Amino acid sequence: MMGMQGNDWRKNKALVDAAARNKVGVYIPSEFRPYYYATNYANRPIFELKAHHVLEAKKKIPKVVAIFCSLMMKHSLFKGLGFDNEEVWSIVGPGEVPVSLAADDVGRFTVEAAINAYQELDKVPEYLVIYSSTMTFQQYPEFLDKHATTGNKLKLEGKLLPDAKADWEQMKHKVAVFSRKHWH
Repeated sequence: MMGMQGNDWRKNKALVDAAARNKVGVYIPSEFRPYYYATNYANRPIFELKAHHVLEAKKKIPKVVAIFCSLMMKHSLFKGLGFDNEEVWSIVGPGEVPVSLAADDVGRFTVEAAINAYQELDKVPEYLVIYSSTMTFQQYPEFLDKHATTGNKLKLEGKLLPDAKADWEQMKHKVAVFSRKHWH
């Protein structure tokens, strides 16, 4: 997996080279991230490295399937980004824009995509964009509260964009950059 900084490119290159030497027919890079080609940030070094990784893999392996799965729910809705799941979600604006999140079903989907691609290479496209749900930030708390066992009710605090940017500048150094070690 290529980390947030993209500094482990050599490991990914070694993985692709080993897969090619061993005649692997279908390769799915473990880059389960938002579809960065559709953002204003596609030219960021980390995304350029990920795109390069996919292009290099396509030269060596018959079928490469890049899976983009929006935001991973358990890694996106955390206190450091304003989602205090015990009290208040601090969001930008009124929360009326749909946001796609992925949950635990990404693994099952990935296995199905791999099996289908292995059975018939053209059956699965080169790029898959998946998500578990799409709701607004007004709807997610309602849904989560309905299934909560604590009886807690989430509240929303909408901030104006300039205020949210100022808050981020003050706190961004406190937000952990996730790496694999944070996921275990």
